Amino acid sequence: MENIPNSTSTWIWWVFSVILVSFIVNITSTYAKPLLDNMGVKYSNKRRKKITETKKKYDKVVENFDTPEGITHLKIDLLSLYIQISIVLIATLIIANVLYDFIDLNMKFGVLRLGYLSLYVRDTISPVVYILGLIIWLFLINKARLISSVLKTIYSKHTKLNSLDDLKLQ
Repeated sequence: MENIPNSTSTWIWWVFSVILVSFIVNITSTYAKPLLDNMGVKYSNKRRKKITETKKKYDKVVENFDTPEGITHLKIDLLSLYIQISIVLIATLIIANVLYDFIDLNMKFGVLRLGYLSLYVRDTISPVVYILGLIIWLFLINKARLISSVLKTIYSKHTKLNSLDDLKLQ
């Protein structure tokens, strides 16, 4: 046992350890490569199938709303989403600030007698409210992006514009 640390410093130990490790890596790669290739093919096929299904659903949505009433409906939905986004943003800021101020006043005047817990609550409640507001805000933004992309697809189907100058002239 005392010779093991001394034997690792010899060149023969390093040569044999490199040969042994390379042999193990070679054997492992020989058996692992077909398995990894099969897994990659399966993942690629599933991904391709999911993308084509999503494209079909999107085309069906575009087809369903490709009427003047459908376009009006999408515009109204988009406008209401923008209003909801604004409300969520404003409400998040107000709620977080009101809660922070309420807890700050509680700390100064000791109304609820939370003690050291009020420091913890004060410093964590505002970020939690901000994070929840941000999650809701991102969800609504994603919906708005989907609706606006459907509208752009419908508009691009009906008008073949070559440039922005053509858009200004119409």
